[in-house]
Amino acid sequence: MVCSLPIPGLGKELAESWIIPAKQIEAIAFHHAPMSSDLDTELSSLVHIGDVCARNLRLGSGDESYTTVIDPFAVEHLEVSEDDLIGSEEELSQVTDKDMAFLAAIV
Repeated sequence: MVCSLPIPGLGKELAESWIIPAKQIEAIAFHHAPMSSDLDTELSSLVHIGDVCARNLRLGSGDESYTTVIDPFAVEHLEVSEDDLIGSEEELSQVTDKDMAFLAAIV
C-alpha cells in the first residue's frame, strides 16, 4: 500500500539527500502521523513518541503548531502503558537537566 498523503518536510528532504535508508526516511516523514507509515509503523511510532516527549520537555525546536499529545495508534502499536511513558519522560527530564547543568558549568 502506498500512502497518498503528501509528505512535506525539510527533514525528509535532508534524509533523502544523505541517502538514509527508506525506513528511516519514512519514520522522519511520518513522525506526526505514525499510522500513515507503510514501511515500518513501529519505527515511526517510536520517533513520534520521542518527538512528543522532547516537545513536552521543551527540548529542541520546531513547528509549534503540532500537538504534543501522543497518537493512540503509537501507544497501542508499541504496547506501552501510560506509566511507561510517564516514567520515560521523567527519566529523560532528569538526564537532560543533569546534562544542561554540566554544559552550563563548562561554558
